[in-house]
Amino acid sequence: MRCRDRGEERVTVEVETVGAGADVARARRRWVKTAAVVVAAAVSLWLLRSSLGAVYGDLADIVSVDPRLLIAILACESIAFVASWQLNRLALRTDGWFDVAVAQLTGNAVSNVIPAGSAAGAAMQLRVLSQAGFEMTRAATSLGALTILGVAGLLAIPALALPSAIALGSNDPGVAGALWVGVALLVACVIGAAVLMTRDAPLARIAGAIQWIRNRFHRGQARYDIPDRVLAERDAIGAAIRQRPFVVVSATIGRTVGDFLALYLALFAAGARPTPMVVLVAFAAANVAGMVPITPGGLGFVEAGMTGALAAVGVDPVQAALAAALYRVVNTWLPSAVGFGALGVFHVRRRLTPAPPAPVAELVSS
Repeated sequence: MRCRDRGEERVTVEVETVGAGADVARARRRWVKTAAVVVAAAVSLWLLRSSLGAVYGDLADIVSVDPRLLIAILACESIAFVASWQLNRLALRTDGWFDVAVAQLTGNAVSNVIPAGSAAGAAMQLRVLSQAGFEMTRAATSLGALTILGVAGLLAIPALALPSAIALGSNDPGVAGALWVGVALLVACVIGAAVLMTRDAPLARIAGAIQWIRNRFHRGQARYDIPDRVLAERDAIGAAIRQRPFVVVSATIGRTVGDFLALYLALFAAGARPTPMVVLVAFAAANVAGMVPITPGGLGFVEAGMTGALAAVGVDPVQAALAAALYRVVNTWLPSAVGFGALGVFHVRRRLTPAPPAPVAELVSS
C-alpha cells in the first residue's frame, strides 16, 4: 500500500509538474506576443513622431477656441455614442441603458489604450455585459453583428467621398488610395455580411470553431450547443432589425453623422472654412487609416491620415493639425477616460445594489 501510495504521489507530482510547465509555456508565449505588439507600436510611434508632434504640439491653442464650438463638438460626439448604445440595445433586445452604455464605453476605452486592442476591447465589453446578467452567446452574437454593421457604416463614407475627391481634383495618391481601399473593403464587408445573415452553414462553421477552441480550454465544462444558439441569436437580431428598421437606419446614420460633424466643427474652431465635401474626403481617409491596429487607438496613423488629407484638399496645415488634435481628443481620448470612470461606477453600483440579471425584452421599447 505504501509503495502504491508513493507511486500515485509520484504520478501526481509528475502531472502537476507537466501542468505547471504547460502554464509557464503559455504564459511565456503570451508575454512574447505582448512584447512583439508593444515593440511594433513603439516603432510605429517613433516613425510617426513628426506627425504626432505637428498635431498635438498645437493643442495648447485650444484655449483660444470659442467655448460654444467646443460644446457643439462634444454634443455631436455624444450623439454618436448614444446612437451606438441604441444599436446595442436593439441587438441585445433590452430596455436598459446603463449597462449597455458602460460596456460599450469600457470596451472602447480598452481598445484605444492598448496596441492592437480591438480584441481586448471586445473581450472587456463582453465581460461587462456578462457581469450585468446578459447571456454570453447573446452578447457575443450581438457584438459581432454590430461590429459588421459599424464597419459597413464607416466604409460607406469612402464610397460617398470618392466621387467628391475626383471632382475636387485631389492629386494626393495617398488620399485616393485610401478611398479606393475603403470602397474595396466595403464590398467585401457587404458580401460577407450577406452570406452570414442568409446562410446557416458559414456561421455555423465559425461558431463550431469557437466551440472547439472553448472546449479545449474548458474540458470540464464542454458545450456542444454553441452553433445552434448563435444561429438562433442571429435570427432574433435579424427579426429585431426588421421590426425596427427606422431605429436601425437612423442610429447608424446618426453615429456617423455625429462623428463627421464633430470633425467639421473642429475645423471651424481651428479657423478653417472648408466645404463639407472637403471634410468628407478627409474624414473618409482618416477612418480607413484608423483601421491600422498597431498603435493604441490608431495613434499616429489617424492624425497623419487626417492632416495629410485635409492639406491635400486645400486646408492650411496648421489649421488642419489643430483641428485633428481637437477632434481626436473629443472623439478618442476623452471617451476613453470616461469609459474607465464608468467601469468604476458600474462596479460600485453592483456592490451597493446587487441586481438580478439584466431585463431582456423581445422588442426594445421606444
